[in-house]
Amino acid sequence: MPMNGLDLRINRLDDLAREIEANAQRLNDESAKRLVATAEQYVPVRTGDLFLSIRDEPDAVSPYPQSLVIAGSNAEGIDYPVFVEYKKQNMAAQPFMT
Repeated sequence: MPMNGLDLRINRLDDLAREIEANAQRLNDESAKRLVATAEQYVPVRTGDLFLSIRDEPDAVSPYPQSLVIAGSNAEGIDYPVFVEYKKQNMAAQPFMT
């Protein structure tokens, strides 16, 4: 059965939707990598653990292409990034993520 004009337009829309999705994912990945590089540039380094913990991970909850840029890990005992970023009693803030 030959395709009519409407079928061709629908197919083209499907192609465009896939292209937009791929571009959104690519831009998201590039942005996350830039944010990680910027955070690594500004993070204060004492032992290097915080620096090494900065990473990007896909957001498993979002239905859209989205990454989370994360510093620290409770599992690895690096539970202090928030205090470095925003300050703690008797310690000045050293923002590296904002």
